[in-house]
Amino acid sequence: SWAFASTAVASFRECLAMLHRGEQPASLNFFSAQELVSCSAHMGCSGGSAAEALYYMKQRGAARETCSPYRMRCFHDQSTISMEAAD
Repeated sequence: SWAFASTAVASFRECLAMLHRGEQPASLNFFSAQELVSCSAHMGCSGGSAAEALYYMKQRGAARETCSPYRMRCFHDQSTISMEAAD
């Protein structure tokens, strides 16, 4: 999905930048796809775009996956698309 693709790209780019600076990251620390689905998408769980997600992360930052794991829930809208799958 667009949220997972965006967080993977941002996480890998951050890791590569750290390696380029000579830092040794302990592990790949992914950003939260749940935050993108809940906060950045105009359509909530009904869709979004990688470009919009990357812009959101650049402007506002994003929580890490460990802080806000993916729960298959919409917190942005009243969509039942993922709520039914989670419940």
